Amino acid sequence: MKNKISGIVALYGVMLAVLFVSMSIDRALSVALPISFAIASVAATATFALTRRRVLDAFGAGFFFGVASLITAFMFGKEAFYNPLVAVLPRAFVGLAAILFYFAADYLFGLFIKNERIREFVSLLIGGGVTALANTVFTLTCLWVFAQGSPTFTAFAVNFLTNILPEMGIAMGLTPFVVLGVRHGLRLNIDGTAKARKEESPPNEAAATQKAEADA
Repeated sequence: MKNKISGIVALYGVMLAVLFVSMSIDRALSVALPISFAIASVAATATFALTRRRVLDAFGAGFFFGVASLITAFMFGKEAFYNPLVAVLPRAFVGLAAILFYFAADYLFGLFIKNERIREFVSLLIGGGVTALANTVFTLTCLWVFAQGSPTFTAFAVNFLTNILPEMGIAMGLTPFVVLGVRHGLRLNIDGTAKARKEESPPNEAAATQKAEADA
């Protein structure tokens, strides 16, 4: 039990650290823009949300995405994101949206795509795209509602189109390959479940078996 709790704490610690670095990179790239891009952060969030196919992981990825956004907002002077209702609240639901659409896609494609690898790749593609779409829609909506000097609808639409195209394109391009690569490295099945360990014969039993075969 203690090892399991330690593993969960370690996972979420890594999750926060990676998302903080990713968000810092995004802030640095978009420091001169009125609306922050979140290309690296979206890709990282999608990866954490979908690798083990667990709802708690998906929520944690979105929540820590928001926490990283809030912290880096003060570092890079993004005043609109000083408000947790703008930085944290919308991002907390991004991972949940990603895994919801991922599961829906996996079920629907499973009805007519029998190849598990192809079905998983397409489902991850959609999950990555939804991560970017949800981030843009939720965040710009909260900016519009909660931030001072909220943009007009025209500005909202322009920012939506400006943000969504690069974020969705990169997230959809990276997510399937990164998630499947991480699963392979962690020795997970293609669906994110843990691979069954091969049972090895005890040393004494293996030696006795070899001796019996030699005598025969």
